[in-house]
Amino acid sequence: DLAGKVAALPKDGPVLTVAILFLMAVGMKAAAFPLFFWLPASYHTPNAVVSAVFSGLLTKVGVYALIRVFTLIFADVSDLIFTILIAVSVLTMILGVLGALAESDLRRVAAFTVVSGIGYMLLGLGIGTELALVGALLYTVHSMILSAALFMGSGIAQHFTGAVRLPKLGGLYSLAPFYAAGFLICCFSLAGLPPFSGFWPKFVLVKASLDASQYTATAAVLISGFLTVLTIGKIYSIGFWRERDPDLPPIDPAAGGPQPTGRIASFWAMTALMIGLGLAAGPVSSVASQAAGQLLSPSAYIAVVLPETEGAGS
Repeated sequence: DLAGKVAALPKDGPVLTVAILFLMAVGMKAAAFPLFFWLPASYHTPNAVVSAVFSGLLTKVGVYALIRVFTLIFADVSDLIFTILIAVSVLTMILGVLGALAESDLRRVAAFTVVSGIGYMLLGLGIGTELALVGALLYTVHSMILSAALFMGSGIAQHFTGAVRLPKLGGLYSLAPFYAAGFLICCFSLAGLPPFSGFWPKFVLVKASLDASQYTATAAVLISGFLTVLTIGKIYSIGFWRERDPDLPPIDPAAGGPQPTGRIASFWAMTALMIGLGLAAGPVSSVASQAAGQLLSPSAYIAVVLPETEGAGS
């Protein structure tokens, strides 16, 4: 109904203003630049399981709202909106990963990677082609799983060591090699290395940005990926590979209570999904392509939601 009414209005100041206000409001929900400040300041404070649910779902609701509204209601309002979206996405992904690189708290690092991931999703919407939307949808699914796994993995590290700051970790690989291997898979997926789930969305977004001559966006994706590699190198070298500082208390896995078997099982389930999504990229991309095509041709969606009535009693 809104799509039909907005399409009938002149594309002037009032409609454009409403679109920008909606972008700001839902952009805050999605933790996009410059309104992402609340997420790194809050997501590290709850229990790790709660943070895993929040990071996997809540910001993605904001992204879904932006994709739905700006492909259905405000699609033809102004090219300015999509130019703003591209600029916001570039700044979100770069500043998010810079925040992760600067942090020494494992859970705050995970929170900043959530912010950076939002930039990739918004980039697909800003470019607006079918291929770009495929990349955005693929990255949304990947980010839901990865973000939850990173917070869950951070909680497991805290259970083992009683700490989440990298200088107080160390020796996790020798203590729990299988867990350490799973966390390394999460790190590889975060960086976008094949054959894990993070590779294909970034590949598709790079190709879409090149096809649309958005070379700044292409450079941002590649630079963000490089900075992410530096971030995971810091995390793994300090928290996992490095020998534990002898001045710190020895690691006692039983100190945090019974082994978190539920968390570890959930963590490995999400890790397996990241591997599966990377290896089964063809079928998943096919579904994403169908969804992207429907987003760019919303008439079928409108016909289902508001079917034509026949007769006064319909």
